[in-house]
Amino acid sequence: MRIVVAVLLVFGAANAVSARNLDSEIKRILAKSAIARTGFAGVVVVDEKGRTVVSINSGHLFTPASNTKLFSSALALERLGPDKRFETRVEMRGKDVVLVGTGDANLSGRVLPYLPGSTPGPALAVIDDLAAQIAAHGVQEVEGDIVGDDTAFVYEPYATSWTIEDTVDGDGPASSALVVNDNIVHLRITPSGKVALDPDLPLFHLDAQVTTGVEDKIETNRSALQVRGTVKADGEGYSEEWSVGDPALFAALALKDALVRRGIAVSGSIRALHRDAAAVCPIGQPVEMTRALEESGVLVDGWHGQEEWGRWSSGGDASILLRFAAPLSGPYALEFDMMQPVLDKYVALSVNGSVLPPLAVQEGPNQWDIPESCTNGQTSLRVHLLIALPARPMDVIAGSRDDRVLGVGIRRFRFLVRAGL
Repeated sequence: MRIVVAVLLVFGAANAVSARNLDSEIKRILAKSAIARTGFAGVVVVDEKGRTVVSINSGHLFTPASNTKLFSSALALERLGPDKRFETRVEMRGKDVVLVGTGDANLSGRVLPYLPGSTPGPALAVIDDLAAQIAAHGVQEVEGDIVGDDTAFVYEPYATSWTIEDTVDGDGPASSALVVNDNIVHLRITPSGKVALDPDLPLFHLDAQVTTGVEDKIETNRSALQVRGTVKADGEGYSEEWSVGDPALFAALALKDALVRRGIAVSGSIRALHRDAAAVCPIGQPVEMTRALEESGVLVDGWHGQEEWGRWSSGGDASILLRFAAPLSGPYALEFDMMQPVLDKYVALSVNGSVLPPLAVQEGPNQWDIPESCTNGQTSLRVHLLIALPARPMDVIAGSRDDRVLGVGIRRFRFLVRAGL
């Protein structure tokens, strides 16, 4: 492993005299450094007027490593602005409780603004607060699952250049739109040999055999949650950071535990909802109403199961969530290949809260033109199909035994650039 050191210093006028000797002093220090002797050290010092005082290896190309985060942060401030807020919310989708992440990187007990030496609060403080809000709404039972939804971002948890060793500790946890406690779990061992995980959730069954000894000698198997070895009896204890393999599933587990601790019964299990690159809505290409749309989070709620030809909406409101690889710009339209509603042929569309005029649905393609005010700059569109009079076929069709409440039948849809513009 190569270590790279690159330093940029701003030197004030008050230090102008000592600056004359600074170059030789820095070179003297570097001459004694094993790192500098490899040629991978660079130092640039400028004064308050921007004049270079010291220049050592200033033309050398260094690998920026974690310094890249400074550029990422600067870009975020430039594009999003300092007042940008990331909302983490809980939604009811049918019988499921869904924890939806949108990129907040600090769902933890960390103290902000950061203060050196500050003591963080409980790791799952934010999750506990959300659970308390759910309980305050009078929820006593969840009949469905607890779902962690990180579909705000394409699910690419690890960089392609990482090795397996990069992904197991606190330096390289999975990346996600739903980040709880930095997506890590702390292993802590006290000098008395007591072993614990923080946070310690019910599904974590730690297999630990640790005794006191004359030195810290710990071996861990993260995948098996196994700990073996000795800890120094008069030492400071031992700790490790373990990365979480599936952040959204970890978040769902944490929320389920917080709900159960508040006496809220959960009948279902935990699961994660991810969005892979294939879930990005293509422009101009037809999208079939298959089960894959459920799994990728495109079909949000208000839908019956898939049939050979497509699927029916359920009731008077069915929604889809369209995500795009880049912000939209310009005039667009949505085309649905439809079957006529059972009772009322008029269907309206709502896009990101703006209701478009209803259309008298015809068998086959039906197109709604979307105002640019609904699309410009957006990377996702939440679309609702609104049917005023959904109906059960058995109530309006002689001989039918179909007791489902049907809205409109959809075979496929297309998001396209508006024709003629």
